[in-house]
Amino acid sequence: MNTKDVARDSYHLATRLEECPFNAFWVVLLDDGTEIYQSEDRADLKECSPWMRLKQLCQETGRKILHMAYAFRDGKGTQINCLPNAGGYFFSKRMRTLLTAHPALAGFTDDAIGVGYLRGNMLTVIWLRNDGVREEDSRDITENEPFNLIRS
Repeated sequence: MNTKDVARDSYHLATRLEECPFNAFWVVLLDDGTEIYQSEDRADLKECSPWMRLKQLCQETGRKILHMAYAFRDGKGTQINCLPNAGGYFFSKRMRTLLTAHPALAGFTDDAIGVGYLRGNMLTVIWLRNDGVREEDSRDITENEPFNLIRS
């Protein structure tokens, strides 16, 4: 079986754009030319997160990610392209609540998705908030590597 078949059949990952149910989604290119697209979380599987299933696929088959992007099917958002051939790639969701004594600001929340890449020990993450604002965050992960980083 080739990587595309293994990804689809054993890891329940989307290997064609038509299988991706989202308007905004991550997509990766593996070192053998296979493209993997974000798919639904699956509570019926041992690992529900498609990103973590992708990590398992890479670890168990020896595949490496060459490139990652966050794309928009309808073209209304600006695609986020990670650094190609990075030392690793990252995907996460985030939700924040601002806790403050000032009543006008108390309870402000935002949520975002983050895509990132590793260069040396520096992880750069581009966060795209639900209001369309982009934030970039870089941090040294020498002593605290995120569990959802997929090393290449």
